[in-house]
Amino acid sequence: MAAKPKPMSQIKQLLRLHSKGAGKKHIARYLQISRNTVKSYLGKIVEACWTVDELLELDDHELELERRFNSGSPVYKDDRFGDFAGKTMQIIDQGTGELFCVHLFVACLPHSDYAFAMALRTQGLDDVIHALVCCIHALGGAPQALVPDNMKTAVVKTDRYEPTINCAIAQKVRDHNQTRMQQRPYSRQECFLADEKPLLRPLPAQSFEIRYTKSYKVAPNNHVYLGQDKHYYSVPHQHIGARVLVVYTRTVVRIFDAGRLLAVHSRDRRPSCYTTVREHLCSAHQAYLDRSPQYYLHRAASAGGVLRELFERIFAQNRYPETLYKTCDGLLALRRKTDPETFERACTLAINHQPYTYRFVDNVLKNHKTSHHHDTADTATLPKHDNICGPEYYQQTLNLR
Repeated sequence: MAAKPKPMSQIKQLLRLHSKGAGKKHIARYLQISRNTVKSYLGKIVEACWTVDELLELDDHELELERRFNSGSPVYKDDRFGDFAGKTMQIIDQGTGELFCVHLFVACLPHSDYAFAMALRTQGLDDVIHALVCCIHALGGAPQALVPDNMKTAVVKTDRYEPTINCAIAQKVRDHNQTRMQQRPYSRQECFLADEKPLLRPLPAQSFEIRYTKSYKVAPNNHVYLGQDKHYYSVPHQHIGARVLVVYTRTVVRIFDAGRLLAVHSRDRRPSCYTTVREHLCSAHQAYLDRSPQYYLHRAASAGGVLRELFERIFAQNRYPETLYKTCDGLLALRRKTDPETFERACTLAINHQPYTYRFVDNVLKNHKTSHHHDTADTATLPKHDNICGPEYYQQTLNLR
């Protein structure tokens, strides 16, 4: 039976250990893979005359495509480091006043007990990875190993925020680090700075972020829809209709087609919004970027005050601008092929009944409803009769009581 292929992240870890002078036996034991597997990958590098630095600079998908390394399931290792402390705490969102629970992540170094604490919205894997990265940057270097203390971290699909730790927690951590330990003439911070910090490894140029992948089809409007954030990201128009691979982290969204990088966007979690690069759009779609409500209001003013008033009410709606532009384009097209007076009466009906849509005006014109439109209200009165109870009747009723 063929051996299981290794993930790109594990292959990159193999390359880093090899570049630091680690032997094949040490690499195999550290990554929990066979020495023959290590020898096979290192042999590919030598045969193809590749450099380790060149391979490490490549993205995982580019490495798999261009270097023909196999991908597969990761190999996990059982270690321990840090934990979530006690019960959940509560913080207040200063913008909305909302009170919500947070989980307190705490980690410390083994020799000095120098501590790091951070509040997280969830105990999800994405938040835990982010907390570990922040911890390492706060220490100013990477330890030899990260050992989790039996944390039960679940992978969940929820909106992930970064609540800032409140002042009381931050002050408690500072006091803990700067207070002199019992029976010792120095604090944890002094012990950390003197003994442990010089032993930390230098930090990498880029921080690690967990990656998620989704496969989507490019829509006719040059965008793909990332369901996690309900947000749209642009793709070059040459790939409309193609199925692409979307790789996203906490901060970046990358879009690939057959291993080739097509677009890179900063991740935006605003729902129903668009992140668009102008060069990605075809000429017809780029024209929409040059348009604005003022453009359509100016065109409507030349056609008459009623159409301008209708356009003003259309743009007052809380809808995506591109859909409003299409509504205005449709109304202008109706005006070109309709009698001016009939079209104006149809627009008046739309203003009075408040359905500010192209479909309503089009239906009015198709069904010839403008001929039944009357601006004057019906002034007909009821016929005279004796079945009326005037003030005298109610006054008599009160006297009887």
